[in-house]
This record gives sequence, C-alpha cells and structure tokens, in this order.
Amino acid sequence: MSVELEEVQNFLASIEPYRHLPEEELAALASKLTVRYIRRGEIVLDFEEANDHLRIIRSGAIDILGPDNVLLDRRDPGLTFGYSTLMGTNSSRYRMEAVEDSLVYEMPREVFMQLSKHYPDIARFYSSQSRRIRAAAEEITNAGANTNVLRTHIHDVKIAKPRSCPPDLSIREAAQRMEEYSVSSLLVIEGDELLGIITDRDMRGRVVAQGVDTARPVADVMTKDLLTLGSDSLAMEALMYMSERKIHHLPVVDQGTVTGIVTQNDIARLLHNDPVFLTADLSRKNSVDELADAFTRTTKVVAQLIESGAAPEETAGMITIAADSVARRLFTLGIEKFGKPPVDFAFVAVGSQGRREMVLASDQDNALVLADDFVHADHNAYFQKLTEFVCLGLDRAGQVLCPGDMMAMNPQWRMTVSEWEKTFSTWIGAPEPDALLNAQIFFDFRVIAGSNELGQEVHDSAVSHGTNARRMHAHLASLAARREP
Repeated sequence: MSVELEEVQNFLASIEPYRHLPEEELAALASKLTVRYIRRGEIVLDFEEANDHLRIIRSGAIDILGPDNVLLDRRDPGLTFGYSTLMGTNSSRYRMEAVEDSLVYEMPREVFMQLSKHYPDIARFYSSQSRRIRAAAEEITNAGANTNVLRTHIHDVKIAKPRSCPPDLSIREAAQRMEEYSVSSLLVIEGDELLGIITDRDMRGRVVAQGVDTARPVADVMTKDLLTLGSDSLAMEALMYMSERKIHHLPVVDQGTVTGIVTQNDIARLLHNDPVFLTADLSRKNSVDELADAFTRTTKVVAQLIESGAAPEETAGMITIAADSVARRLFTLGIEKFGKPPVDFAFVAVGSQGRREMVLASDQDNALVLADDFVHADHNAYFQKLTEFVCLGLDRAGQVLCPGDMMAMNPQWRMTVSEWEKTFSTWIGAPEPDALLNAQIFFDFRVIAGSNELGQEVHDSAVSHGTNARRMHAHLASLAARREP
C-alpha cells in the first residue's frame, strides 16, 4: 500500500462511523476515495443541485446553510457532508460553502450505498445526522421573526429536558446514547448533582484523537467545574459567556436543580433572525458615559455571529445599524445640551457606513450639510460644539476618530447645500488624485440624523452631475483595475 493510501486509511480509522470497520474494509475504502481541494468561498453544493458524492473533510471547514443562507451547522475535520442527498432525494436541500481552504475526500454514491448495505450502523449514523440537520432547519423556519434578544431570557431558548448520563457510564455507551438521541452533548449527573458535561467535540478531541479506551467511564474525559446560569438570565449574557470561554453548551440550573441546557447555535440563530437587538436599548442611554463602549460591545457580538457563520452583508448591516443608532442618540443628547439648532442640518455618513458595509474595525467618516441660510459668524460656534460632542462621543463608544480627519467636527466637512453641490461639481469636473479619493468616499452619502431633505438634495445633485462624467468614470475604473482584492 502506498504512503498516501495508508494515511487516508489511518484517518478513516480515527473518525466516526468508519473507525468500527475491519482493517481490510478500510483499506479497500481508502482506495476508492478521490481527493478534492476547495477554495474558501467556493459553493460545493447549492440548493436543489444534484449530488452523487459523500464528502469527508480532511482539513478546513464547510458551512451548511438553509433558506435565506441561515447557518445550520459548521463542519470541521473528521465530519462529512452531502449525505442527505444520498439517503433520500438526489437534490440538495441546503447550500454547502467552504469558509476555509479545505481538503476533502469524495466517496461516490455507489460506494456509499454498498457500504451502507453491508454495514447498517453506517446507514443509521447518517440517517440520524440527516434528521438532526433537518430539525435545525425546521426550527429556524418556524421561529418567530420579531424576537428581541435583549428581552429574551434563557428559559425561552433552553432545551428543557436535556439528555444526561451517570458518571460511571462507559464512553462508548455515552457516544451511543448521543447518537440515539441525536444530541451533541450529555450532562453528567449523579443523583441531583451536576458533575460535568461530555460533548461531541470532547469525543473527538479527548477520546478518538488521544486513543482513549472507550470502555473507561465518561467521568474520565468529561469537562468539570461548569459555568451555569439560571433560566431568568438573558440569552445575550449566555452568548457572551460562551464566547469569552470558547464553549458551546451552557447548563441551566435553577435553585440547585438542572432544568435545561442552551447551546451557542440556539442563541446564534436567535440573533441571526433579529438584528434589532443591537440597538434596542440605546434610546435609554442618557449620557456619553452611558454610551461609552456601546459600539465596541456591539462589534463583539457581531464577531460571535461571524464565528457562527453569519453572511458578510448581514454582519456589516448589523454593525452599521449600531453605529447609526449611537450617532442619532448622541445628536439627541447634544441638542438637549446645547439647545435647538439655529438652522436645519443633516448629519451624513459617508464611505463604508454610508454604504451600510461597515466592518469590525471601521472608523468614522461623516460630514454635515447645513441649510443655505447658515451664517458662519452667527451659527458656526454652535455646530462646532455639537459635532465635537457627537464625534468624540462616537470615539468613546468605540467608533474611532478618522485618521484622515474626515469628520463633521472638522470645519472642512461642514458646508451648506450650495457649497456641497459646488464641491461635488469640482471633484467630478477635475478628477485629480485627491478629488478621486474624496469622490469615492463621499458619493456614498447617507443621512443618519437631522433633515433628510437637505442630504438628499446634495446627493441627488452629485449623482446627476456624475452620471455622464466619463473622464471621472475612466479614472475610477483605472484605479479599480490597479487594486487587487
């Protein structure tokens, strides 16, 4: 046998459900697999697409996505995907996308069917996995769209009767119990006392990978000294704890008794369906001190969603919603502090925030549009104080100051409607390097506080002038072509 085939055989012997196969069967199976490299971002199998292969992940990670690209599961090395199309209908119910550069072994349908026929345990294993992912998809489909996670408590999302086992149960029997009940964990309980937890990740990392004898008691490999929360705790609190400690299961204990368990995926799905949670309580903040780190806290939650597989456009939208809301709240507080504005204004976000495409490290890019009845000598001091209050407040909240000073507190970026229209006309007519840079940023021009009409007037004028500006278009196209993503 070649070194390559021997390596494939050894890998199969370390993962479920193949590690129970006879050595000669594993050797034969290894020779029937083909190797495929999948680049990050590649869709391996799309909705309704026909499939004739089971795929075993050797390295990398694959996301299983349901309707509306909602994350159902993330598969990492040692796990498989594509089996639902082999167990039933030939067309895929899900989208399967690589989130890392991945290496997979592909097993043809006929090989899989023959193996399942000779070894019923393999068929049962994949049948159970199919039911599990289908149940997750149905749960998301039936979930209410208006759940507000900031008001959601653990008792609303927990699994009320978690599966458990005694500490002296063998590791093998614990794995069989998890398989039987289609669960990813078992709480280890003796009497009424919670002693620990054993998860499918523990089975892979502490048992299979370490070659531990599965006849040993589950107490030898379980996780001890568990963090627990009560049913009245917020779901957000549970998610933050799990994120900080890099755990995926959290037992729920009320008055000393286990009443349930909550998983990271349960809460991630809840967050995924309701981005409003990011801003729901900002309206109750009454000072810059209370808003301190508000944006930073939001990005931490969004980072957790990214780890859970949320789509980029969704997470960018959530970050933008939070930044917009903090800015609006600061304007409200600023007007309460400094009094009614002497003329109408529009506070606009530009760049990535204007496009609603912010990322975790986005800084501030904003400006102010003033009504044409603005008089510098009479009104400038007010707007200088107001914009400094807002921009510095955003910085304290976690949206850092722009290194290039493209902010409304810089007088250069506070102009009347007429001045803005003239400025855009200059950028469009004479597309020099600085003008191109500004045009790229400021054409994404969106009002987030103040008069929408003022901001819209400027933006409409800019778009109108820029529509047939072929010289500027050519410069922008050239600039884009020289930049490699």
